[in-house]
Amino acid sequence: MLKKTSLLNKALAFIFFLLAIFLIAKYKAIVPILTDFTEQHIQTSTGVILENQIFILELTLIFFILLCLLITVVLLFNLHKRFFYFFNNTFDSKKLKKTFYTDKKIASKTYAKRVFLISTLYAILMHLKLLLTGDPKQETIFEHLNSLLFFLSAIVLFITLKNVKTLKAKPQGLNIIRTWLVLCATALLFIFLEEISYGQHFFGWEASGVFKENNFQSETNLHNFINPLFRFLYPAAGIGMFTILYLLWFYYKGKKPIWLEFLTPHKNLFVLVFFMACVSYIGHTETFEEMLSLFTLLYSLRLLLWIKRLKTDSPQIVKASTV
Repeated sequence: MLKKTSLLNKALAFIFFLLAIFLIAKYKAIVPILTDFTEQHIQTSTGVILENQIFILELTLIFFILLCLLITVVLLFNLHKRFFYFFNNTFDSKKLKKTFYTDKKIASKTYAKRVFLISTLYAILMHLKLLLTGDPKQETIFEHLNSLLFFLSAIVLFITLKNVKTLKAKPQGLNIIRTWLVLCATALLFIFLEEISYGQHFFGWEASGVFKENNFQSETNLHNFINPLFRFLYPAAGIGMFTILYLLWFYYKGKKPIWLEFLTPHKNLFVLVFFMACVSYIGHTETFEEMLSLFTLLYSLRLLLWIKRLKTDSPQIVKASTV
């Protein structure tokens, strides 16, 4: 049986209702503020927001008001609990939790669940940000901080490689694992340096020579020499990665060798990889890079946690092939 609406839910419903009423009352004052913000911080084709774009902003604000009212109704009448009650009685929720919340390769029993929730929420928020505001004109401090995740991921992979070398019981395909760690760590360092233009974004020097003449953004990096190809490369990367991982996660025949099980990301990153594929379809976006940076960090951390568990567990675990 479903419980009555709790005091907390009633309080939250009241807050969202007040927010909706406030937005309705201040609607005419908020639209100009959104218009000014869009012209200053969000990419437009002409640099000045057009009438049809103002109309889209108005629709967005109306959508947000309706969303607040919807949340009010949902909380007030316990519709979310009714939905979960229906879901649990219709679908195998235990199997879903086992798929996304369970990771037997690491010691922590809650890590997989936390990663799933964090990566899923992050993917949804980044996708909504792209839909509502578009890609920024210029890289902001948020993009620079996200690029640091590539650097941190590389460091984690090098630490993982060091731990692999100290394993007493050697897993099958050890050379493949070592090679993969070196290649991934090196690639992530390269991506990080490219993202910060080898320090230009921090120190602000002017590009010169071939970089000033032929680089599409006049930056001291290599990837901006091929900007026109991004509309093809990003979909190939995003959709290609999702397809490969989907097949490895759900359609691999028989037992995976331990080296392949090690290299394959956990299924708790499924939603994040799916949204990355969706975002990549339109070509180059900062949103894709922001999602990719979080993906690489979570992927690298799991590899380190797995190796640390192998160092403490029985040698038998590294010799067995896994599903």
